Amino acid sequence: MRAPPHWYNLAEKFRRENHTLQQISDLLGVAIPTLRTQLLLRMKDYDAFKQPTANDEARQRSLRILEAVDAKESISKIAREEGVSRQWIYKLLKRREEKINRFVKEEVKRKQLEKKFEGYSYE
Repeated sequence: MRAPPHWYNLAEKFRRENHTLQQISDLLGVAIPTLRTQLLLRMKDYDAFKQPTANDEARQRSLRILEAVDAKESISKIAREEGVSRQWIYKLLKRREEKINRFVKEEVKRKQLEKKFEGYSYE
């Protein structure tokens, strides 16, 4: 492995002090992707310093919403309890349906290809 960049020791020190990648990037003038790559390569315990992101919280909320919808709870009640709009819940439902439809289309294409090449030798 090559020698670490000149700023690496400071970056690791700040990360161990629980600074965010954005804060370290601002302090050192290094792009976040570069910073993250170097820390991942060189810090053996990098995962211990990962901080929960808004995306993690939002993903958990979305999963709770979809579970509540599947349990036949009222959309209005779910929206009130989770602090989101009803439109957001309908958008989540539409995204889930689109994801399922994409999966089904891919599966149909795969089966059509299998049927088309049935009997061909793969050797």
